[in-house]
Amino acid sequence: MAVNKKKLIVTCDQPSLSYPMTVSQDQLNSLENTLLSRTGNIPLHKRFRALFTLKSLKNEDAVRIISQGTPLPSGMCVMYLVTV
Repeated sequence: MAVNKKKLIVTCDQPSLSYPMTVSQDQLNSLENTLLSRTGNIPLHKRFRALFTLKSLKNEDAVRIISQGTPLPSGMCVMYLVTV
């Protein structure tokens, strides 16, 4: 990552993902456990990483997991994931 201090331009060497990601069932379970942990032992940045990784999956499992961690009705969660 490079930062141009004069114009405050941030560039990244990694291309953005414009397609849904795929993960194994074990990885999906790990993301679910990280996001939905109630122990308080998982740092917030790791929970956010799990949330945005799940969001990028764009599938029913991701919607189910994310909707378990939000007070919104699951239909609203689906609408958010589809429109963003």
